[in-house]
Amino acid sequence: MPKPCAAYPDPHANTFRAAAAAVLGISPDMILAGNGSDEILTILTRAALSEGQVLAAPDPSYTLYPVLADLQGVRFVAVPWEGEWDLPIDGLLSARPGAILRGQPQCPSGTMVAPAKIDELARRFHGLILIDEAYVRFRGGELPGGWSAGTRMLSSRRSFSKGYSLAGLRFATRWRRPR
Repeated sequence: MPKPCAAYPDPHANTFRAAAAAVLGISPDMILAGNGSDEILTILTRAALSEGQVLAAPDPSYTLYPVLADLQGVRFVAVPWEGEWDLPIDGLLSARPGAILRGQPQCPSGTMVAPAKIDELARRFHGLILIDEAYVRFRGGELPGGWSAGTRMLSSRRSFSKGYSLAGLRFATRWRRPR
């Protein structure tokens, strides 16, 4: 039996990914587990953008988004919301981004963008669209997801620390307390 300090969780999080996939009705290979949702945002930003490209997001938004752009050496473009928190699709596209980030629900308004609007953006944009769903559990009802089947590069991010009140939770497998 491994000693507690020598026991590491599965680096691929296979058990967790299988359980989460069953809950979400998707394949485990569609899930990336990380050390907090900000790490996932960082990984996806680095994977999708090269230095000098543009990362765009509706404004106002989560304050980490410009920081991610700075870390990756890309330019951040904040695009003002339209009307009553309507997704500014034309403004986002005119920024010529390599990736677009947006909250669902949106920070700070708590408003949701209709899946049809996200699908419209996905049909018109060929880079990564990242839907930040950290606070989606606070909206009640069904969890959104399963966006347009035709979307080539769309990712959503969820967090255990917000809607599930499990901040700091870490997964370990095959570990037992020594007697």
